[in-house]
Amino acid sequence: MNDTFLDISMVLIALAMIHIGLGRQAYMNVQRQAALLFNGSAPIHVDIEPRGFFGFEVNDLESISIETSHVVLNRPPLYRFPKSGWKGSIHHLIVKLHDLTVSGYPVKEFAADIPSLTYDLGYAYYQGRLVVRDAGCGTGEIVLSSADLHDFIAKKYRGLFSDFSVTILPNQEIHLRGQLNFLGEQLPVDIRSKLTIVTPTAIGLTGAVVRLNGRLLDPSQTALLLTRINPVVDLASDLGVGDFFMIDDLQCRSEMLIVRGSCLLPEASAGQRP
Repeated sequence: MNDTFLDISMVLIALAMIHIGLGRQAYMNVQRQAALLFNGSAPIHVDIEPRGFFGFEVNDLESISIETSHVVLNRPPLYRFPKSGWKGSIHHLIVKLHDLTVSGYPVKEFAADIPSLTYDLGYAYYQGRLVVRDAGCGTGEIVLSSADLHDFIAKKYRGLFSDFSVTILPNQEIHLRGQLNFLGEQLPVDIRSKLTIVTPTAIGLTGAVVRLNGRLLDPSQTALLLTRINPVVDLASDLGVGDFFMIDDLQCRSEMLIVRGSCLLPEASAGQRP
């Protein structure tokens, strides 16, 4: 009886050691790949939760969470590479990035929760890499501060405005004040406008009230000016993530524009390697 109990105990200890070893290896692999994907200067925090006690052993993970800051991105960090074969499961991939730069534009925060990922076991075992084979449609959030929106406008419409400020207001409005380059002259301009979803990937100004050199512009003049600066944020042409993020909702608070939407990892193009 004692020998049987000892044998069972040894088996349980061995399983626990294997479980711990697999968990540590998975953590190291994700930490290494996250460092390659998000090449920021700040530390990267990784958390991995298996689904059940044997989640590591059967390649079934409840979640992988990655959080870091000061990242520079020029394209979506992950793509889908559909292919048959042995796969593991990640029920939620959670990414949180702070104070990042996307295609040269500042972004205060980005967060995404991508469900139902499958990953290639061959790449995971032999190269320690996460190669996504499939993924569901998840949720995402992009946060831009008033300072970020100022930099968007300054970069996109260089020379149009000078010495200007941008304030995001709680009622989903923007207030821009500064100097407008008008026919070679610098004239004081004051713009108040609603921030509106104009396409699934773009945010524009609508219902604007514009004062130029102290004079209220009529609707046709206002519309003409807005054609110069709309859309103010374009996820496709500005940030290069139009195939990854679709806008569902806008909110403004504490001088922050909060953009919520759906996220789907884009499928890799022909010839693109994992």
